[in-house]
Amino acid sequence: MFRRRDFVSRFTMHLYALYKAHIPLLECIMLLYDMHQSKKEKQYLASLALQLQAGVALSAACAQLEGVFSQSYCQMIKMAEQTGDLLQVLKALDQQQQQQQFLEKKIQSALRYPLFMLALSMIMLAVMVRIMVPVFSQLLLTNQLDLPAITQFLIVVYHQGLYWLLGFAGLLGILCFSMKRYAWHQPYWDQLIFHLPGIASLLRLYYQVETAKCIALSQQAKLPFLQGLEHARAQFGHRQIVSALEEIIAQLSYGAGLLASFSGQEHIFEAPFMKMLLLSEATGRLAEHMDYYAKTYQAYFYERLSKLQALMHPFFLMVMGGVVSVMILALYAPIMQMGMAI
Repeated sequence: MFRRRDFVSRFTMHLYALYKAHIPLLECIMLLYDMHQSKKEKQYLASLALQLQAGVALSAACAQLEGVFSQSYCQMIKMAEQTGDLLQVLKALDQQQQQQQFLEKKIQSALRYPLFMLALSMIMLAVMVRIMVPVFSQLLLTNQLDLPAITQFLIVVYHQGLYWLLGFAGLLGILCFSMKRYAWHQPYWDQLIFHLPGIASLLRLYYQVETAKCIALSQQAKLPFLQGLEHARAQFGHRQIVSALEEIIAQLSYGAGLLASFSGQEHIFEAPFMKMLLLSEATGRLAEHMDYYAKTYQAYFYERLSKLQALMHPFFLMVMGGVVSVMILALYAPIMQMGMAI
């Protein structure tokens, strides 16, 4: 199955390695065409090669492949074409793609465990209600006894829960389809996620690190500071972040100072980021300080993400323990009732 992120990641990694070996850009694309096996990937690479042969710039050729290369990716390539430092930008993009994949794997691993536990509890419940409870029901009926309340409750939860689960899955499918097709949910989602305990501060830290990376990269490529912010704005999808960056860009365009432009956005850009900006403005070494901030706080971000992941496991173990306890009580209650009757 074709996955856009995987293709872009492999494309960037291989293009960087080939271009670093001083192979012309068009030949790099042709070599990548021979390396890839997927028909869709070959189709994309053939389109890039034809565009390059026609004299179209790489950034423009990537932009014409809708849904493959993001706007921020194309802007980065365009920045490289303007400065003539494509190798440095490809290296930065390769690192960015690898970091994003690492982050996705961390989040997936954090979600995989609770989903597995939920599925296991549903299987246990189904086995109990379908196989074991009917046996106890027949024995109790023979002895003219009723099922215990907790066992009856579990049977009701199973039968009603099945319909609720199917209804929830259908509603979730409709919701996902409408969210993908229309953007009505975005303002509400942005507001919600910025007020979740633990998640909000982690998300702010992520956006600050990515903004620092964009600024450092633009400065290293000797591009105007505003282009780095424009790249960051194009990269993010969160409306509050985009709105904050647009306001900062507008203030800088009107001649405001660096620190003054960021000073009204303390709810997003926190004290360490602002202090690093103040130091950069005083020393004139913006690229070095932003690069240092990005590397330092990215490590801190991954550390906090690992801690959050570690905290989730005991919580779901407690939930699973409660579910299993109820199942055991529901299973042994009929046995105890028959024992007392005898």
